[in-house]
Formats: sequence, C-alpha cells, structure tokens
Amino acid sequence: MIHGNFFRLFLILGLGCLAVCFSAWPVLAEDNLDEWYTAAGVAYSSGDPVTAAYYYRRILESPGWEQYDKQINVLRSLGMVEESQARFQEAAQYYEQLMDLLTDRSDPAVEQTYQMYVMRYANCLERTGKYSAANRIYWNVYKESDPAVQITVLRRILQNSGFLQLTPAELNALRQEVIPRYADVLGWDLAELLRLQGRLEDSHALYEDLWRANPDFAREYVPRMVELYSVLGKLDAWVESVRAERMGSQSADTYLLLEVAILKEARRDKEALDEIEKFVLPGKKIDELRSEDYELILTEISSPLLNEWIELVIAQRGTAPGIVILRSLLNLLSLDTQRRKRLSDLYVSAGQTPEALKLWTDWSEVQQGKPFAVLSAAEEIYALGETESARDLLKRMGDQIPPAFALKQGQIAMQFGDYPAALAAFRVAAASGGIPPAMITSTIQNFTETAATRDALVAALVDSASGQSYTDTPEWIKTSLIRYGVQNESKELLGQLAAADPNGVWNFYIANEALQQGNRKWALEMLEAIPRESLYRSMADQALASILKEDASMDAQRRAARLLKPTLEALFSETPAVPLTPSVADTLLDYAEICLNAFDPGEALKAIRVVESATGNLTRPLDSSAGARLAFARAKAMAEMASFEPAAQQLQKLTEPPYGEEARFLLAQISVAQREVETARNQLHRIVEDPQCWRRANDALALLLLLDPLVGDSLNLFCDAVLYQMQGRFEEAIPPLRQLAVNHYGDDLEEWARYYIGKLKMESGDRTGAREEWERLLLDVDQPVIHGLTRWGLLHLDDPVQTPDTVNAQRENLILKLPDTLFADLTRLELQSRGRRAQP
Repeated sequence: MIHGNFFRLFLILGLGCLAVCFSAWPVLAEDNLDEWYTAAGVAYSSGDPVTAAYYYRRILESPGWEQYDKQINVLRSLGMVEESQARFQEAAQYYEQLMDLLTDRSDPAVEQTYQMYVMRYANCLERTGKYSAANRIYWNVYKESDPAVQITVLRRILQNSGFLQLTPAELNALRQEVIPRYADVLGWDLAELLRLQGRLEDSHALYEDLWRANPDFAREYVPRMVELYSVLGKLDAWVESVRAERMGSQSADTYLLLEVAILKEARRDKEALDEIEKFVLPGKKIDELRSEDYELILTEISSPLLNEWIELVIAQRGTAPGIVILRSLLNLLSLDTQRRKRLSDLYVSAGQTPEALKLWTDWSEVQQGKPFAVLSAAEEIYALGETESARDLLKRMGDQIPPAFALKQGQIAMQFGDYPAALAAFRVAAASGGIPPAMITSTIQNFTETAATRDALVAALVDSASGQSYTDTPEWIKTSLIRYGVQNESKELLGQLAAADPNGVWNFYIANEALQQGNRKWALEMLEAIPRESLYRSMADQALASILKEDASMDAQRRAARLLKPTLEALFSETPAVPLTPSVADTLLDYAEICLNAFDPGEALKAIRVVESATGNLTRPLDSSAGARLAFARAKAMAEMASFEPAAQQLQKLTEPPYGEEARFLLAQISVAQREVETARNQLHRIVEDPQCWRRANDALALLLLLDPLVGDSLNLFCDAVLYQMQGRFEEAIPPLRQLAVNHYGDDLEEWARYYIGKLKMESGDRTGAREEWERLLLDVDQPVIHGLTRWGLLHLDDPVQTPDTVNAQRENLILKLPDTLFADLTRLELQSRGRRAQP
C-alpha cells in the first residue's frame, strides 16, 4: 500500500495549473486613448470582435479612464461585443458599469439610452439563469416606460416568468396588466404562463376567449392547447366548438385549418382528412375529379388548406393518389416549384426516379429564360444523381445568372465540388449587396457538415485569400478558411498564408482557432511566429501565457510570467497606487498565481501588494471569493518563502470553499515540512471526513495513508523532500529521495523514490535529466504500476502540450492495463472528481 500512496503524494505535490485570463492589460496614462478607440471601432465594424474588445479593454483599464470623454461608448461597445459572442456574464458586468455612468446624467436622451441598456443588462442576467433578478429589473422598466415600450417589456416579463414560481398575487398582477390593453397580442403568452404555473382552469378560460377572437393565430398555439385541453378532458368539446364556428362563419377556411391542426396534433389524421374532403369535394370522390374540378379547387380554397389535403391524402392513402393530385395541379400551375419538388420526391419514394428526372429536365427546357427556375432544376437533377446533366445545364446558362441568384449558383457549384467556381459566385453575391456575408458563411458551414473531405475546399479558400491582408479579406472567406483549415489540419496551406503576412495577423487568428479546437501545440507555433514589432504581439504573449500555464514545468510557468510582466510594470511602480477595476485586480492575481507556480514568491508578492494597497481605492469592492483568493495567494507566497508561521495564521482564517479546502491541505503540507506529523495527520483526517471537501479528499487520503507507515529516518527524509519541493528547491529535494532509495534498496519504495526524482527533474525544466532517470528506472523496475507510470511520464516528455481529452484517455488506458492496483483506484477517483467539477 505504501508505494501507491507515495506515488499519489508525488502527483499531488508535483502538479498544478493556474488560470490566466485572456484580457487586456493596464497601460500608461500617457497612452493615446483616442487612437485605441479608433482602432477598436475599425475592428468592430470589420467583424473582428477580438481585436475590438482588446482595444476597448485597454482604454477601460488605463489610468486615464476616469477622465476619458467616451466612457459610455466604450462600455456600450464592450457589452455588445461580449453579448454577440454569448459571453452574457461578462456583458452584464459592462452594462452594469454603463448604467452607473448614465445614472449620474440628467438628459432626456440619456434616459432613453439608459432604459435600453437596462433591458440588455436584464436580458444578459436572464441568459445566465438569474431569472428573479431579471424579472425585478423588467418590472421597474415597465413601470417607468412609455406605452409604446411597455408591450415589449411586458412580453419579456411573461417569457422570463416561466422560469419562476409566481405567487397568486404576482399572477393576478400580470393578468391586470395584460388583459385590459394587450390581450390580443400578449394574452397567448399569459395563457401559457398560467398553464406552466399550474393554473389550468384559468389558462383554459383565457385560451377559449383568444381562439374565438383570432382562430388564424391560434394555430401557432395548438400543441400547447391540445396538451392543456386533453389534461382537462375538454378536447372533444373544443373540436365541436371549432366545427360549429366553421359551419356558421364565412371564414370557413380559417376554422377548418384550425380544426385540422387540432385533429393532427391529437393524432386523429383520418378524421382530419374526412373533414377536409367534405369541404373540398362535396358529393365527389377523389378518383372522379376532372381538370375543371381542380380549377374550381384552386379558386375556392386557400393554398395552406390545399397543402394539408395533399399531405393527408399521401399519409392516409399512399403515394399514387398524391401523384395524381400534384400532376393535375402542375398542369394548371407549371411555375409552382414547391409542388413540383413534392411530386419529384413522391416519384423517388415510389421508385420512379426516371419520371422525376424527366419532370425537371422538361421544366428546365421550358424555363430557359428564367435563371432561378433553371438553377433549381439543375440542383434537383444533381440531387437525383445526374451530375453531368446538371453541369451542362449550368454551362448553357453562362453569364445569364444575375447577381441576385449568385448565392444559389455557388451552392450548386459546391455540391459539384467545383470550389473555385463556388467562391467566385459567392463573391458576386456579396458584392451585390443583397446577400449578407453571414448567409454565405452559413452556406459553406452547411455544406462542410456533410462533406467527406475538406482538402479541396480549404485549398480554394486559401487561394482566394492569398495576396490580401487579413483586414481586406472578406469576412465570409477568412471565417470559413480559418475554421475549416484548422479542423482539417491544413498546416502547410495555412502556414503559407501566414508567412506572407508581415504583421502576423493571420498567425494570431489561426492560433485562436487552433486553441479553441484543442490543438495547443499548433497554437503555440503560430503565436511564437508573430513578429515582435506586430501590434498583435501583446495579445499573442497573453495567449501564449494561457497555453504555457497548462504545462506544469517550472520553466513553462516562468516563461508565462515573463510574457505577462511587461504589461504590469506600470502598476508595480506607480506611487501612489492607481485605482483598480476588479478585472485588473483579477489580472494581477492571475500573474501572482503563475509566479507562485514558478516558485517565485517575491515577484508574486509584488502583484499581491498592488491589489492589497488598492483595496480601498477600487472602482468596485472585491467580492468575497476574490478576497479569499487574495488571502490564499499571500499565504502560499509566505509558505514558499518558508515563513510558515505567518502563512499558517493566514490559512487558518480561510474556511469557505473553494479556498478553504486548499488552505487546509496547504496547512497539512506545512506541518509535514516542519515534521509536525501528528498535527498533519489530524488536519488530513478532518479533510477526509468532511463531505464538503471532495476536491481534496483523495489527495488528503493518499498523504494520510503514506504518513502512517513512515517512521524514523525514512520519515525525516520524506519531510525534507516535501520542504524543498514546496519552495521549488528541486536540486535540494533530490538528495533526500536518493538516500530514501538507498535505505530501501530492493523495495517498492526505492522505485517510487527514483520515479519521483524524474518527476522533480521534469518540473524543474530538466527534461533531459528526467528522461535519463526514467529510462534507467525502466531497466530495473519490477512493480507494474511504476513501470506504467514511468512510460506515461516519458510520453509526456515527448509531447508536453496535450489536451485534457488525451490525458484522460491515457489515464483510462492505464486503468485498463492495471485494473487491480491502488493507482487504478486513485485514477478512477480523480476522473470522477473531475467529472463532478465539470458539472454546472
């Protein structure tokens, strides 16, 4: 049992990850804020929200922010950028700051702007699950709004209230606001809310009034109403009421459509078909209809009702009658593309593909002068498997296809695999001004979801973008190129594109996409290639730091700190301390934690002291979590400096999660380092026995089980190793482990000590030394778990940057290979705890 726990302790003491926020950094007061504002506006208008947010944040976090005259515009833009990227929590923070600014201004125009952004703020709260807070804000806005705005706010209240449990008084208050003035528009939402709140009879009564007043609109709510009426046992009575209204009304079509919708939702399709045919075919059967009967049908019933009849005939009687009806209708309306497509589908489903092909081929000959009709025919012919015929049809069209139809031309060319022609058509479509670029991007995305390979598409996109700067490249090209180029791992093609860009902009966005898709190694390569003089170098350094922090080695952490330090120097040297926003304080703590992970407590304390000195000078006070994070960072810094007593005093004050658990475990480590073994045991017992401490329970149990059997010199040697490792003194931590290995020569403990020596060398950045240590160990090791872990460690040396998925896959593989070992149990527990942490 000792060897498994000993290894687990080494994992605990040797691994750690710090989070680095990808956010902008504070700058010197003399920086030109207007230049940043202009750069942000240009980036935002050209569809580059990342760069826009970067410059807006630099303005916000600048020492000159308090005197800046465009604060409202900056906060509004930041909120909209974050909201457009579904980062609703961050957007809410910026809107809240914007409202604080607007509150102090007495201007009618400002008041109207204030209401608009209050609504956006409330919507962001709603999107993050804070429904009660959102509802309170909506009600405040409703009471202060003009009648023209009230209906919009009231709709938001009704929809948001569906996520809450309202009291009878609150529901009655809503009814009093909706029914007198807005029943025709908002009554449906109120009826649905009453149903969700369990007020079924009230919901039924309101629906009864609503469908009688607007039977056409009622069809949209049929699924909800059928569910309600069925629960109350009033469905049949409702059908009879609708039928009675139909019989006594001149708008028979409208009521019949509502009746058919109800019957179909209740799965009474045959009854629905019977009711339609009583109305459509009075006194006749379907097989007795003549051409003049179809002419009469087309003139006397609406198109929606005709469609319902056709589909019910097909569903209830089969394909053949449906073909007869559709062919008869197309003889009268040859330009009806929708019904021609339906007839083609019926032919195919009936095994009559040649008839379907002839249907479209004949039509394309008749419609030569109508480009859209010919394009539709070509698309359908291609879908039926006649690729060459479809190509020939488009070639015959030549330049007759106008820009308005270029999007469809591009879609068909993509289906043919003719990507250069497709991109050329998309360019025409975009240049026409009638097709939004986002629609083209969506078209390409829809195609790639089913494409077997994207190689040729990526090559065509790269060729289309070559010779242009990132800014000049159309948004739909660069978005698709980067997304699918990275997905396809087209490193050579994208590398050529990036190499031709002296500013490194392509590098930056390719790296961002690679990082989002989990390819951190490629992201590192692209970010490191950005020139030092590039305007994107600062953002690249931040992104590099966020990647490097995933590598637990001390060298990687130190490099991350070096990348971040230049942007913080102004804060370290500023006297007196400048006002800090919470986001800047958070950035400083990120930097401090990276320094602690690199065992540079002195540098970490610089950042910690800046935050501490500014706690009375913050634009908004730190919340309790940030305060606990600050206190824990100081305690850890003192522990790394071997100031154990002050560190322990600070840690004992931290009791609330998540830092309470970390504080208790660090206290236990300090006790081990000070050879206060009994104290450490008591501390670890409390962690293990506390069900709230599941994050550290496995770690504490492993350390506790290890301490029990170690005595005498072995215990002292282990305590020394822990002491030096806590301070990052790896060269001094190794000799005690060497001696421990000598003292237990031939035992499992010797092999664990040698494995951990390699682990310490890897963490210190000596990958060559770690490789040599582990390769020698493989020659001697007998214990199967140590053998597997040593090979695992060597694998990490070969590829230090891995995704969480690959690491988990390796863990699971080891569990399968070593099923009956303590390592397998601990690894399984770790995977379970990670799963719990991943849950919202």
